[in-house]
Amino acid sequence: MQAKEKFTWGTYRQNLRDFQLVSKHRKHYSSDFRFHRAVEEQIKLEIELGNYVVTKTKPIIISSIGAIEKSNGDVRIIHDASLPTVISLNSYTTDTSCSYMDLRHALKIIQRNDYLGKIDLKSAYRSVNSHDSDIPLTGLQWTFNGDNSPTYMYDAKLPFGHARSPKNFQQFSASVCEIMKYGETMEAKMLENSVVRLKSKGWASSTSGTYRTHHKTYLEFCENYDLKPLPCTTKIVELYIAFFVDVKNFALSSIRSYLNIISVLHKSHDKPDPIASCCHVRHLLTGVKQELGTSQNCKAPVTPEGFYFYFLRPNNVLVKGLFDPEINLRRVDVLPCSWGMLVTLKVTKTLQFRYKPI
Repeated sequence: MQAKEKFTWGTYRQNLRDFQLVSKHRKHYSSDFRFHRAVEEQIKLEIELGNYVVTKTKPIIISSIGAIEKSNGDVRIIHDASLPTVISLNSYTTDTSCSYMDLRHALKIIQRNDYLGKIDLKSAYRSVNSHDSDIPLTGLQWTFNGDNSPTYMYDAKLPFGHARSPKNFQQFSASVCEIMKYGETMEAKMLENSVVRLKSKGWASSTSGTYRTHHKTYLEFCENYDLKPLPCTTKIVELYIAFFVDVKNFALSSIRSYLNIISVLHKSHDKPDPIASCCHVRHLLTGVKQELGTSQNCKAPVTPEGFYFYFLRPNNVLVKGLFDPEINLRRVDVLPCSWGMLVTLKVTKTLQFRYKPI
């Protein structure tokens, strides 16, 4: 068949029934034309089931369609993801290795007098959706009877012909087997994951960021001084306070803020708070207050007349989330001048002791 049709790629294979390789001069396999009516009915069924999605936009990659006749007279559509050559869907596919369970695995499970059965999943691949980012690459086209132009479609399910489909389906079926194997245990695990997800949203993003910084500082302190972070003893808390005073040179307000992560960690692990009810810690903090004091000098706001160089904060230049022209820096906000650059900022760091943005 390959020699007769003058195919320019592939190797000759026997026992392919009515499935032929496509010639470079054809848009589809010859089997499509032999089973044209059956293929068209199957395509309509695939559209009705939501497996094929009709689109007015021409897909990025359009694969050829092949068909195999089944014993009951129906056809199985083959989405040949190996064409067009070089720029096909399979050309961009990696990691197609796939391992299956064999008889050795079954021998470990079955016992004497067990009943064995073979299950054939109907339309197995068509039970798994393709990823949204892959859909523009799974294009197909078909000219229906009575139409003068082709209809473009996307294959929204695992294509039967995509090199990665066996691996994806094996991963999907393995997950289903795990759920069936563990039953309620797996459902409980899924609920536990939901609990973790919901707890992570219990704090504002700014609070979560602060806690991450404080947590990292505490763990680095324990690692550097070879101390056990949890549960934390009164001695460790006292050393942590001394570390902030003598090494970090923190103010009393910052020390109290950083100590809070120890209380949070212990409460989240259902352990007693080593700080809240400890008179030794309160006494030590009183000594820190006496040594450092609590008064702070009000700094004058920075003005153009008072500096030569100004270091912008990252959030003055970078955009967090959606761009807001009322807040974020625009091109028109940066103007060249004879003495340098004039930068117009709408909002920057809060002016200390005035509690308003400048």
